[in-house]
Amino acid sequence: MEDKKGIPISLSMLFASVAARVGLKVNFTNFPGHFLTFVKDEKNEKIIIDSFAPGGKILTIHDCQQLLLPRR
Repeated sequence: MEDKKGIPISLSMLFASVAARVGLKVNFTNFPGHFLTFVKDEKNEKIIIDSFAPGGKILTIHDCQQLLLPRR
């Protein structure tokens, strides 16, 4: 982690292991060009997380839509 190298799946698994220690169940999902994780909040709504983004990032539906658009 200190070298900031790795692959998204490995980092997501590490995130899931840490989250499990605090009682969160992490789910995984493929996304074009990304491997994302999500947890459900107390309202049973998904909180989508990109573990590989610098510092980790919580994504909104709009963020996910932007990831699908071709980059210019």
